[in-house]
Amino acid sequence: GEVGKAYEEFLNRHSGHVRARLAYGSFFSDINEIDKAMSQWKKALELAPTNPVAWNNLGKAYGKQGRITEAFRHFARAGELAPREALYHRNLATLIFSYPDEAARHYLIDRSQVVPKSLELFKKARALDPKNFTLATDAAMAQLGTQPFDAKAALAAWNAALAIAPSTVEAEGVRIHLARIHAHLDQADAARAQLAKGHETQYAKLKAEILQTLDPQPAQP
Repeated sequence: GEVGKAYEEFLNRHSGHVRARLAYGSFFSDINEIDKAMSQWKKALELAPTNPVAWNNLGKAYGKQGRITEAFRHFARAGELAPREALYHRNLATLIFSYPDEAARHYLIDRSQVVPKSLELFKKARALDPKNFTLATDAAMAQLGTQPFDAKAALAAWNAALAIAPSTVEAEGVRIHLARIHAHLDQADAARAQLAKGHETQYAKLKAEILQTLDPQPAQP
């Protein structure tokens, strides 16, 4: 309550302060009052129509509301206004990958073109922020959606994520994905090699499931 009151008092004195409007909107978003958050971001956009943060924040809000077309439009505009900001390309790439039918309709493309479009945006984001592990794993996950499945590209993407994993826990999580791909390709030795490199207990069940596919139990007579 005190924080909200402080924002109100400040904006009563400085109604045209764009950064304060953006921050006030984020305050409302953090306490899950999305309509009030959007109201502040829309006011910020009226004051500064070329502010990419306002466009991006509204894109996220529209996405949460299920207004996917508006989210596409707002994320794309944020990326146009700040082409060197990886986050905006990543947000749009993730949304396109997550809503392929809506993306196909919005961009007037065949559904088979949706994943490649998402991957191009992930590629752009990765080039701008190559050390971002979460971004790298998002991009690698998108590679799993290619039809037909491009195993070589998927392995390359997960290995790129592995190279920048910030801890052994994250690294082993990546190795799980690598092992699954090798198993899918009937490369049992390569899959086992990946699984043998980690010992985190939280992955024990997943590892056991993959090993089961590599060494299936014989059928009962």
